[in-house]
Amino acid sequence: GQALVTHPKRREQNLKDFKFDVRDLLAGSSDDDLVRNDLAGAVERFVEPTAWQGAGGPGTIELDGDQLVLRQTAPVAQQVSNFLDKLRIARGKPALGEEDGRPRSLASSYDVAEALLNSPVTANFHQAAPLAEIVEHLRGATGAQILFDGLDMATVGASEKSEAKLTAADEPLGDALTSLLEPLRLSFQIVNAKTLLIASAETIRQRYEVEFYAAKDLIDADQPADVLIERIKSELAPSSWEDAGGPARIEFDAASSCLIVLQTQPRQFELEQLLDSWKPKDSQ
Repeated sequence: GQALVTHPKRREQNLKDFKFDVRDLLAGSSDDDLVRNDLAGAVERFVEPTAWQGAGGPGTIELDGDQLVLRQTAPVAQQVSNFLDKLRIARGKPALGEEDGRPRSLASSYDVAEALLNSPVTANFHQAAPLAEIVEHLRGATGAQILFDGLDMATVGASEKSEAKLTAADEPLGDALTSLLEPLRLSFQIVNAKTLLIASAETIRQRYEVEFYAAKDLIDADQPADVLIERIKSELAPSSWEDAGGPARIEFDAASSCLIVLQTQPRQFELEQLLDSWKPKDSQ
């Protein structure tokens, strides 16, 4: 009984052909270089892994000379484009596009939205009120764009009309939203610096995204990249990683000294905090 209004490209599921010029990412590599031979594989592993034929999906990808050739849906192709731009930024190369929504830095979702999530809010909904009414109050107090994924919320029996309570006194928006949504089995996802999306907590726990983390200060003779990766896997959700049967992945890109990580948004935040705590004090 619900309809989702969104951008047509987001709902576009037809396979189309796409080509991306990646000569700048391949520059200086030889034909037997891992970078040249594994760029397509890296895209498959980190950008919607289930969307490719190797994992049972419909999409294909191959490196043809200096071109990355895809047959994929438009939304996944856009994610590939963003991944390639982030890889360029990590390696000190200019990103190709300046359009809205394209990455301009390696800032994580939480870094991008930190100011918004820390915006102080006061609310006095001691008596139950419709969720939409409370969220509208939070929008007005912070200027945030707070959206509802109504179709997904319905899977846990919730909607904008669900009754909820919230009391807060100069509390960070992120904390207030968590208190508001948890009793309804809901949570929120960061979309960009000004936009949050409310959906079921279970769905958000299953949505994976890619982040790049500078790791130069964490790698030395005593802790090479492979040791650092195993340390991360042992301390952060061990059962979620690929070698334990989960969907999460982590690899080290030597050309940029960055960790490339596929994880859920909440765990990306945990990982960012973990890495910061491990860095030498003089590098923080």
